Amino acid sequence: MTNLRHWAMRQSIFKLFILFLASYQPAEAATHTDSIEDPDLAYFLTDTIHSTLLNKTELTAKYHAYGDYLINGLSISQLKEMWSRNPFREIPENGDFEYSEMDLTQHFTYELLEERLLNLVNSPHVRLVEMGLSTQGRSIYMLVLGHGDIVIAKEGGIHSRETFNTFALIKQVEDYVNSLDTNAIRRRNLEELTVLIAVCTNPDGLEDMLRHPNHVVNKTNMNGVDINRNFFASISGGLARGVTKCATIVNKPGNFYAGKHLGSEIETIVASKFVYYAIIERQAVIFESNHQVGNIIYAGKPYQTTEGFDRSYCFGELQKDFLNSNLEGTTSSEQFSMVDEDAGYGFDGRVGTITDFACDLASGFRFCAEQGRMVYADDNCEMPLLEAKSMEHYHLPQQMKCAIITIEYGVGEAAWGHSEIARGKHPDMYHNYGLDNLLDFQMDYAGCTLPKLNQCLVSDMENTAKLFDMHKDMPATIPLDIYMATTPRNQHRKRAQPVIDLLTPVWDARIPVKNWIIDKYEYINRETTNLFNRLRK
Repeated sequence: MTNLRHWAMRQSIFKLFILFLASYQPAEAATHTDSIEDPDLAYFLTDTIHSTLLNKTELTAKYHAYGDYLINGLSISQLKEMWSRNPFREIPENGDFEYSEMDLTQHFTYELLEERLLNLVNSPHVRLVEMGLSTQGRSIYMLVLGHGDIVIAKEGGIHSRETFNTFALIKQVEDYVNSLDTNAIRRRNLEELTVLIAVCTNPDGLEDMLRHPNHVVNKTNMNGVDINRNFFASISGGLARGVTKCATIVNKPGNFYAGKHLGSEIETIVASKFVYYAIIERQAVIFESNHQVGNIIYAGKPYQTTEGFDRSYCFGELQKDFLNSNLEGTTSSEQFSMVDEDAGYGFDGRVGTITDFACDLASGFRFCAEQGRMVYADDNCEMPLLEAKSMEHYHLPQQMKCAIITIEYGVGEAAWGHSEIARGKHPDMYHNYGLDNLLDFQMDYAGCTLPKLNQCLVSDMENTAKLFDMHKDMPATIPLDIYMATTPRNQHRKRAQPVIDLLTPVWDARIPVKNWIIDKYEYINRETTNLFNRLRK
């Protein structure tokens, strides 16, 4: 992608669309009339509630033709108890929002971070929800920024040594809120979109790291469990016939330890509630898990459907290009890159991550009490992923239109932890990657790919004007679904590239809007013409 250094130019095409709407009128301070309820567990339970949970030996015996199970599942009784233990609780306002720019070199404690969260809730554009309590009784929070129906979800702090992500997520919201008085476009964004942020899903681990700033080895919670290997996802613990066992599987507390059984940790269950709330109840179009280090992006699961993979891979490429546009002149080792999951991922015995669980929910999988993990389920059967090997083989329900990515920030182990050296790196990481404008980029993407007017393509500025003249409350949109429907799947991971080529101009002001459509996409041109003809009648 061409240089996008000036953010005003990067946004210009999308913002020209906004100017066709009625002039912005500053609204009164928003009030929250709706409550944020605890997610209803019943939705993703299979219809058949089995009386017993099969252990890994029994599961292996039942599915011996397909492979082995290496870890026990989560019982339905434990899931229900832990799910309901700490219902969502909205934190009330406590005064006026007072902006104080976060110093990323500061030596923080979790208590100091909580003070910043409690200050943010005083903004009329922010809500703060306590989703549950950690093993040691610390609150696990969700920030809710905005009031719109289009939703972006972000998660951080699941690994204790990866401290930068929690600080960066809070700072993004603080800086965004502070800019609203002088930024009409951002105010409008918050009318259209909502950002859900689980700022730290492992607060005990983070606090331990903050108290021991030079200790950078630990990734776990205080029980020695790697929460990001403890999810009861469909891939969890399944070792398919002929696939080499993952080398990072360990059987004792420490990094990569998946726990005594799936979902054993309260932090895992609280994080699962966040994912469920974001993807199922709010139908998020982006789900992003933040980590360190490597400057890499994982997008798309090898076992996903073509549609699910393409959606995530396309967004991952776009976000990579956005981040790299801020790193012009740096070495290749500092640039972000896309990385495919390991060969055999999903069937090599490892236990699922938060994005694996998100993929399951977005694909219509449900929790099976017999398996103790997510499975495909319909009126006739419950089938584990180990049996089918790919979601492509299931008759999946309508999938959620959600791009799911994992991003790793920073280069080198020195960026881990909370040492003086690590803290010294964090300001440059935040600013050099353009994280002060990342929410703008993601909101542009989300607003463009989730049309209020279904399957509508704005192909040039003239048609854009006509559309807004007739429907002033409908924003312009780029229909990712149409692109995917007309993009052939090839045999490579780059099968999303045609989609990326067409979407790239959204963030490249030098390419005219009319050039979005090229000859081989005659179908899109025809459908667009038909749409505008119908609107004119």
